[in-house]
Amino acid sequence: MDYRKFIEEAQQYSVGYSSWQNCFEKALEEAVKSREYKAAYQIALQLAEHQSKGYSRWKTFMQIALEAAKELQDYRSITEVTLALASEESKGYSNWKSYMEIAHDAAIQGEDFISASKIARSIADELSTGSYEQQQWKEKAERYY
Repeated sequence: MDYRKFIEEAQQYSVGYSSWQNCFEKALEEAVKSREYKAAYQIALQLAEHQSKGYSRWKTFMQIALEAAKELQDYRSITEVTLALASEESKGYSNWKSYMEIAHDAAIQGEDFISASKIARSIADELSTGSYEQQQWKEKAERYY
């Protein structure tokens, strides 16, 4: 079934309420199934917007948005989504660092070197002072600034 039908159906409900959400979740499922990644990205972000930030449903929708952005090779969106995901993790821990590394790589791919530098500096700031890894990230930050 076409995802647009579910979005149309959702229009009769108040935004954010369960009936609206059910329609949008069906639309997301159909968009992903039919490889309509631009639609999947936008729908996933809309669903995430109506969840409590940082909780599992929010993360699930944000990760779907991330996968759609990767399929589209939309580096700016990849950077934005991974930074949002990182912001909900404990700074310096492995999940945070993984998201930050993805954001850094996407910023470079998208030739957003100022963002790449800022992200690299944020990673360096959370690593052990004087460590080899910290030095590597500091060098990356300086390289793109």
